Amino acid sequence: MNKNLITLRSKWNKPFIPSMTSPSFELGYLLGAIYGDGSISYSGRGGQIVLTVRDKDFTDYFFSCAKKVYPYYISYNIIRLGKFYTIQISNLKYANFLDSIDISTIKEIGGGFMNGFLKGIFDAEGSVISSYLENPRKSIKKICLYQKDKSFLEEVSLMLNKLNISSKINRTIGSGFKKYEIYHVLSIYTYNNINIFNKYIGFAIKRKQKKLELILSLFQPYFNC
Repeated sequence: MNKNLITLRSKWNKPFIPSMTSPSFELGYLLGAIYGDGSISYSGRGGQIVLTVRDKDFTDYFFSCAKKVYPYYISYNIIRLGKFYTIQISNLKYANFLDSIDISTIKEIGGGFMNGFLKGIFDAEGSVISSYLENPRKSIKKICLYQKDKSFLEEVSLMLNKLNISSKINRTIGSGFKKYEIYHVLSIYTYNNINIFNKYIGFAIKRKQKKLELILSLFQPYFNC
């Protein structure tokens, strides 16, 4: 058995009827994750939803959300290549449905749909930053989201504001694999903001969630920093 290839397949036999009547947390999560680390593509008469990431629990959670949005059998593959996992869902109507959703409406719809989108995009492009933890007065504890598109981060900031989470956007050079490109970073500081983030958004990726809970435990209330 090839350890770099994990194949899980099934066939769908039910019609898919897309609906935005009651957009769910899980639907929002799919859109956020796809925006950050995924893609929707078409080939011939087929449509594919693809997500490539480092964490297997990310692909597992992504697929669990996909199944809740579309509760019938779907065809999918999970492929491991080196340090990366790729999940590929093959369903033309599903791909068309996700591709048709205007993400600019997410903020207005709000609720669990918006929270799911935020969780998805932070799983894909977010990180928990900590340093100098031995010195409470000088320690850095924050959540960051990196994007080249500043206007997108401004939209995310407005979504966070609806949850009473304050954030700041700054320009930076280098993120991930592209060390010399100009990016913008949205940062969330202070105990109150990070605690609300943890309560309503959080991370599905276990290593990120564990680090989030760690920095929360290290805050000293009288500093709130």
